[in-house]
Amino acid sequence: MRSSILFLLVVGCGAKDEPKKLDPAALEASSAICVAGTKEECTTVLDAKWSGTKCCFPSLMTCVAGTNKQCKRESGGWTGAQCCFSGGATCTGGTVEACQAASGIWTGAACCVPSTFSCTAGSADTCVGKGTKWTGTECCVRRN
Repeated sequence: MRSSILFLLVVGCGAKDEPKKLDPAALEASSAICVAGTKEECTTVLDAKWSGTKCCFPSLMTCVAGTNKQCKRESGGWTGAQCCFSGGATCTGGTVEACQAASGIWTGAACCVPSTFSCTAGSADTCVGKGTKWTGTECCVRRN
């Protein structure tokens, strides 16, 4: 009896130590946000999982074109192809100077403002007043 109990304990412990395998198709089909990237960069981003072909996040993320250096400067997660940060945002063209003046996040290629804004072509002269943000190429207006 003593040896059979010991055997069961050893078998039970061994089963718990086996690593869980990711199912790439299930991961990409889930509610995860999956974007282009590289395995090397993706695995350095908090909460990201490499599906085998894409970098996947379990929660709401905004991922857009950018550069590794600028993305990390803005505390974003660089996937190897895109700059990702938590939460929703509206991302559009712009310039680094105007984006920063508008309290946006500059990814190296796009200016991201809170998702409560809609952006459209305009000019710095007409994009003024409360509830507006000038990105350098577009005027973003807070939606009600």
